[in-house]
Amino acid sequence: MLCGAEGGLAFEPAGRAIGMMVFGPRRRVLVIPSATIARVGASLESHGRIPRGSLGLGLWLVAVEGGGFGRHGDDW
Repeated sequence: MLCGAEGGLAFEPAGRAIGMMVFGPRRRVLVIPSATIARVGASLESHGRIPRGSLGLGLWLVAVEGGGFGRHGDDW
């Protein structure tokens, strides 16, 4: 894909548009499916933003027995 083609339509061999071309990691070409673009566009139109996704995971610093934090013997 040429650099100026990013954001252009991706077509299947029969000529039907299937999505939008973008560069991914290491400049590899990825295609965002048309259904995803339609879903995100509808959400943007009705809500004005896209909620940030979450896996429900978080990091917490916890106290350990004997005082201190972290692994046994670590002084953070």
